[in-house]
Amino acid sequence: MTYTVRLTRPAQKVLDTLEERLLSRIVNALRALEADPRPPGVTKLAGAENQWRVRVGDWRIVYSILDRELVVLVLKPGHAAKFTADCARSMGTGPSLYNGGLVWRPR
Repeated sequence: MTYTVRLTRPAQKVLDTLEERLLSRIVNALRALEADPRPPGVTKLAGAENQWRVRVGDWRIVYSILDRELVVLVLKPGHAAKFTADCARSMGTGPSLYNGGLVWRPR
């Protein structure tokens, strides 16, 4: 099964501001999530129903897995120094956040 990676608008805005080298590393991580959304090394966020975190260097990417739709929804990428422990609670959960999302397309 191959999943489709989708981005929320806030996630897309963050990724649009990144330098090419960092963006390339994040794109590779997102491509890997298409094949396996729960690879070794990811962390399920405590207190969040269906949110996971993957590390990419000094950056963290929080995402939800929608198994019925075969979608990995990227909720929030951010630098680890600015990434707060309660980011899952501040983002909310559920289908209202999804609203179709944006289909991720690498540059």
